[in-house]
Amino acid sequence: FKYYLKWFYNRADVVIAVSPYTRGELIRMGIKRPIEMIPNSVDAKSMQSTAKERHEIRTSLGIPDDKFIVIGSGQVQPRKRFDEFVKIATELPDVQFIWIGGIPFKAAGANSAHLTKMMHDAPTNVMVTDVIPNDEARRYTKIGNLMFMPSEQETFGLSIIEGAAAGMPVLVRDIHDYDATFGDLVTRGDDKTFLKKIKRFRTDQQFYNDGVKKSAALAAKYDSKVICQQLMDLYWSLVKK
Repeated sequence: FKYYLKWFYNRADVVIAVSPYTRGELIRMGIKRPIEMIPNSVDAKSMQSTAKERHEIRTSLGIPDDKFIVIGSGQVQPRKRFDEFVKIATELPDVQFIWIGGIPFKAAGANSAHLTKMMHDAPTNVMVTDVIPNDEARRYTKIGNLMFMPSEQETFGLSIIEGAAAGMPVLVRDIHDYDATFGDLVTRGDDKTFLKKIKRFRTDQQFYNDGVKKSAALAAKYDSKVICQQLMDLYWSLVKK
């Protein structure tokens, strides 16, 4: 498949990479065509919500308004570290953890049997949505107080932008993949510090507010209105050649 991708990409006038990491992977693959770095984007406005909307969504899910909710998102696969998400949830039984996603390829997914059992045996304060439509995923994201993404590797992390656009702080693993894309606009940690930082987000209002401000800046940076113009400029430059 990689040989096909190499052939296919090298037929293009230009290849778009969503992050410096992706650009590096394309170069290592042997892509000789021009590579432009234009990130993924989200419609930030679509992630915004009112207090009334959040109350209605929480009520429909049987979650009280004062319950602190931690959101994770993505395919349940080894690199996403769903196991760490569950481990932290076990340490915080009074917090609601929601993982938006599942195993889309079922038995064909990596470690599917083990991960399926982990989802089934998760503590009562962990809700796993399975694979759901985008509109429904947005409903869950909007009610979160904190986005927690313990992934060990990411090409970009679009759901992180969605969480930021929804107005909550974002806690991620401290990995090189995020250096150029998110920088210090997210809070970083590791398996030794995740629990401590989540507790701090719950108890330190200033720390939480700082996280919200970072997320606002992150959402603005990757808003579709901004990225759309970059794409249009690239397309026009090709047309005019």
